[in-house]
Amino acid sequence: MQKFFGLPQTGDLDQNTIETMRKPRCGNPDVANYNFFPRKPKWDKNQITYRIIGYTPDLDPETVDDAFARAFQVWSDVTPLRFSRIHDGEADIMINFGRWEHGDGYPFDGKDGLLAHAFAPGTGVGGDSHFDDDELWTLGEGQVVRVKYGNADGEYCKFPFLFNGKEYNSCTDTGRSDGFLWCSTTYNFEKDGKYGFCPHE
Repeated sequence: MQKFFGLPQTGDLDQNTIETMRKPRCGNPDVANYNFFPRKPKWDKNQITYRIIGYTPDLDPETVDDAFARAFQVWSDVTPLRFSRIHDGEADIMINFGRWEHGDGYPFDGKDGLLAHAFAPGTGVGGDSHFDDDELWTLGEGQVVRVKYGNADGEYCKFPFLFNGKEYNSCTDTGRSDGFLWCSTTYNFEKDGKYGFCPHE
């Protein structure tokens, strides 16, 4: 996270890092109501199992399987943790897509807003990750665009965003006669009116 934001890479969750994480990206702070765990829970083993127990209809199961396998590989590449997928039984990390109240006492809120949540390692829901299935899940290039000027200078584009009844998945010059590329920093530009100009390469 520190490297991503161009902060000194101390490896500690210091005040500067926390303040930077609280700044909005894509219209939402990275950390809204973060709970610091006084006992610093962590996995008590290095061999971690995961199981995908539910899928989103937005992506085919093979794409979801591959995305999680690659994500866990990124984690393994920089930690001593090793992840293996199981198809039956209770895994250390149970992954599911759900809507509203989905069985853990922390309901989702429908489209936009809360996207997902995960639990610290432990028993029960400990370690589990849940994704709000009212969101549109896609697998893109991972492009993050910080806008310049407009009324949302320094914020990040929200893809997709809604403009004139159409969803846009990248910066556009639609609606402009000067050809400058722009994006909305919230999902619904017509409602929120938050925008900025996309940097050109």
